Amino acid sequence: MTSNKPTKTGHSLNLSRRRFLAQASAAALSATLVPRHVLGGAGHTPPSETLNVAIIGSGGQGLHNMRALLSEDDVQIVAIADVMEEADYSEFYYRGTAGRTPAIKMVEKKNAERQPTGSSKKCRGYVDFREMLEKEKSIDA
Repeated sequence: MTSNKPTKTGHSLNLSRRRFLAQASAAALSATLVPRHVLGGAGHTPPSETLNVAIIGSGGQGLHNMRALLSEDDVQIVAIADVMEEADYSEFYYRGTAGRTPAIKMVEKKNAERQPTGSSKKCRGYVDFREMLEKEKSIDA
């Protein structure tokens, strides 16, 4: 059964029930094929709602701030700039190791826990913050 009734614009609709059901089914199916991390939803933050952050200085206070950012689900640290590759802070208030390499390892570990499929961006390290700002175009903050 085909409907040839004119629409408001004067065009007729040549749409059978069979064709309507096929198109509606295809539209419904296509929505289920989109990966969950793209749409968001329970337990997932969509990429458009993720804040890409760069860290400049991953010593005592920088490392403390970075840990706070890592606890936020809608924040992803994409780059770290620090002149020190690694520093021993065991004798100081902050205790432990700091610097570019330990900070990157901490970020990569957290990213692996959040998205085990490897869909997160890799955190890159830089000695010079100017080089980081020049190369990393996805930085939001």
